[in-house]
Amino acid sequence: MHGLVNPDRIKSMLRITSAQEAIWNKTTKAIQESIAAIRKNRESIDTNAVKKMNSAERFAFITKQRQQLQKPIDAIQSAMDELNKTLD
Repeated sequence: MHGLVNPDRIKSMLRITSAQEAIWNKTTKAIQESIAAIRKNRESIDTNAVKKMNSAERFAFITKQRQQLQKPIDAIQSAMDELNKTLD
């Protein structure tokens, strides 16, 4: 993960132990994959096509986008919940 989030800093702040290392790695991988999926989805949107949609088409498009984005958000939440169970 790059950009605004520094995983090593967060890991240090959370005081991840060697016993928690596997779940930490699983969590960071889930977050990285989810962010990549969100970016890929966003980059695939043809904004010119969206502008040309009528209201019903735009509503259907936005509904589909929200459903697609919910999957990576759920994956992050699940991974974070699992990590939280191991934190002291």
